[in-house]
Amino acid sequence: MSFANPKKIVLFDDHPAIIKGLTFAIQGEWPECAIQAFRSGSQVIEAYPSLKTDIVLLDYQMPDQNGYATAMKLLRIDPTIKILLFTFLDSLPIAGNFLSIGGRGFVTKDADLDTLFTAIRTIIQGDYYFHSSHDRQLSEILHHGISNTFPKIQFSQRELEVCLKLSKGLSAKMIAQELNISQRTVESYKEALMAKAGVKNTTELIAFVYRNGVNPKWFDD
Repeated sequence: MSFANPKKIVLFDDHPAIIKGLTFAIQGEWPECAIQAFRSGSQVIEAYPSLKTDIVLLDYQMPDQNGYATAMKLLRIDPTIKILLFTFLDSLPIAGNFLSIGGRGFVTKDADLDTLFTAIRTIIQGDYYFHSSHDRQLSEILHHGISNTFPKIQFSQRELEVCLKLSKGLSAKMIAQELNISQRTVESYKEALMAKAGVKNTTELIAFVYRNGVNPKWFDD
């Protein structure tokens, strides 16, 4: 099978070394391919109307909004956009939830460059591509239709705001000041979040969020 080569790729990652390394590798494979990199989801969303890219490579763990959130917003702007989630988190729920919103591929960052290049070619050709320890399950999902059984965390906008600030190491007092609410209210949100996730502490809550993916209602504009 012959594959089309990408003419433009958008990278979404908050690590400069990864962006620099990927840019060098991709342009080594496709010298004429233009690379545009962003270090926050909001930057990608704002710039997207003028990007005209063949594919978007998204990291999952980002400081302002994760790759799932960014992908959902991009797909609302353009349902035909081809997005590859490129992450260290080899999680079936994250990959499955990403599929359910229209993502086209999932590749873990332990993959070699040839695997990444194949994924890019395959996705811009119009197919799906996965490199994961869950390849079989993901193939079954595609064969039988997208499943809605993946664990999702249904957080309200305020709950998610609190959760994201907790993930950045902010104390309840600092969060209360930033959100202009009382410290007791923040503690109440923490208790509700941990109850929904079925965890015992903040560390387990953040781990659960990253492991299982997030389906936040705060995407709704």
